[in-house]
Amino acid sequence: MARSIHTDAKPSVPLAMPAEQVFPGKKGLVRRALLFVIPGLILVVGSFAMAIIVAMRVPSTPDRTFEPGLNTGFYALIAPPMFGTFIVLYGVFLLRQTRRVVLDRDGVYVYGLRSCKFVPWCDIDAVDRGKSNGLGVGMSVESIELLDVAGRRRAIVTDSVVGFEELAQALIAGSSATTGRETFVPEAAEERRVEKETKTIRRSAWVFVFFGVFSTAIFVMGVNEEIQARRYATEGVRIEADVIRTWMVKVTPHIEYVFKTDDGKRISREAMMYQGKDWDRAQTSPTITVEYLPSSPQWNRIVNGEHPAAEFGGQFLYLSGFGILFFGVFAVFTLLGYDFKADQGVNQLVRHGRVIKEWGVNANRNSRNDRS
Repeated sequence: MARSIHTDAKPSVPLAMPAEQVFPGKKGLVRRALLFVIPGLILVVGSFAMAIIVAMRVPSTPDRTFEPGLNTGFYALIAPPMFGTFIVLYGVFLLRQTRRVVLDRDGVYVYGLRSCKFVPWCDIDAVDRGKSNGLGVGMSVESIELLDVAGRRRAIVTDSVVGFEELAQALIAGSSATTGRETFVPEAAEERRVEKETKTIRRSAWVFVFFGVFSTAIFVMGVNEEIQARRYATEGVRIEADVIRTWMVKVTPHIEYVFKTDDGKRISREAMMYQGKDWDRAQTSPTITVEYLPSSPQWNRIVNGEHPAAEFGGQFLYLSGFGILFFGVFAVFTLLGYDFKADQGVNQLVRHGRVIKEWGVNANRNSRNDRS
């Protein structure tokens, strides 16, 4: 991006300021980021590719548990891509760090990996110092925010540049000279930080509420499935259903059947089956043995060889129950304005953006530094 030099009669900053100050990025940051992004993408894409291959090419059998779906293979399926997503997010967080900053008499140029933002000195109303957090990675870095008169962030500079402290002082000095007042006021910056964190915690609370409600709905569905499944042992009625048709979808057998209940109600259903002797028999036999609940005939199943679809009962109840507990606790925690932070050996319990308790190996050291 070409930088234009304005020749106004009255410059925006003192003429004593150097015509240009360059703060280059620290070396090796991009290479370090790619060491996370590339393996993470391989893990995520490879995991899903393997799952698709298994689903499309490997026959379904009762003793084969590694397959997509809410079953015992589900847990093994989601773990690798979740870990891969985490390290990709961390790599992206590194890639988004500031690569270069240039100050001249016109303003500030902030360079990213493939971007450049220009902020004139006259547009900088306030300078904030704080930490920039990475989405989903639990990491933060020192940062400088340049704000306009409306409080909007015009640019952010992270400590990935050489001479970060010198840059911070130059930004404060240049913007203060332009506005005729101090642009970095710790008390005002703290109020803005508290307001910003309060809004962030409030948004997080609604996210936790959503997932808590979602987990509750899944749990209720699972409990209902489990109750109905257990009723088969005491109330189930077996009957020979007419086979309407059988077909294959990739490597998974499908069947459609119909039967009449004792009161004459006609019930039809499509189901998946495992490959094996039961499937072989179903393709040639005009009937198949099914079991249904007289009080709820829509609950019915093939007695032998059925491949269950997505199941929310059984062991999956433990997962959805844990989701209710986890998201419920954090929903209440964040709705009350609480947050927890851990960084560089310091743990903090925060409410509405203000620290109410601090502990850790470096907590006392930070307290002494703040007092000094």
